[in-house]
Amino acid sequence: MKKIVGLLIVTISILFISGCSQANLADRLQENDWNVVSTKGDAYTASFSDTTVTTAIAGFTAGQQYMINEDNNELSFYKDNTDGEQEVASTYIVKEVEDSDELKLESANDETKEEYGDLTLSPIENESNQ
Repeated sequence: MKKIVGLLIVTISILFISGCSQANLADRLQENDWNVVSTKGDAYTASFSDTTVTTAIAGFTAGQQYMINEDNNELSFYKDNTDGEQEVASTYIVKEVEDSDELKLESANDETKEEYGDLTLSPIENESNQ
């Protein structure tokens, strides 16, 4: 019985420590500017605020709303529909790349994959961090 209780305490401690050491996805996205590369061949930069992502490509910038579902690491981007209301434009499952600061955004559905492809986000190094 003591071994079972000890094993439970160790297991719970490991889960607690690993859970506390991971920053949530919103913080992770907002702490960097990102180089983004799509499997569709697009490349651009992105910067995340609390609810908006700003993208820049060839001197043009655009912004759109995003929302994170932390329960399943799902990231959804929104666009205005013809009525001026927000609708989901694309949805991704966010995965960390092992031994890297990169994030992989895997399309959560066929529509997203076909329209935008999967994305790789690489943090842009700031001069102050070098």
